[in-house]
Amino acid sequence: MSGDDISNLWSAIKELRVGQTDMGRVLARIEMLLSERCSTRASAHQALTDQVQALALRLTALERAQVRTSVTVGIGSALASGVAMAIVGALVRGWIG
Repeated sequence: MSGDDISNLWSAIKELRVGQTDMGRVLARIEMLLSERCSTRASAHQALTDQVQALALRLTALERAQVRTSVTVGIGSALASGVAMAIVGALVRGWIG
């Protein structure tokens, strides 16, 4: 092997080391970007989870209110029917009697 060949090999080794260092920097940058993206996505996912839980609580409250309203309307309807029947009964007794 000539002196030029050996010099060329050392130059190639040096270029490979520089290239390897550059690739290491690029990989570190990619890892950092992926980490940031994962962190952002995790935060967004948590925010959505919190919103779903809040909506579930609101739905539960609305369902309970609906049940209370239905019971109240049912009681009011029964009372109104009872009063109407009493009035009709009194009118019928008045006409018959």
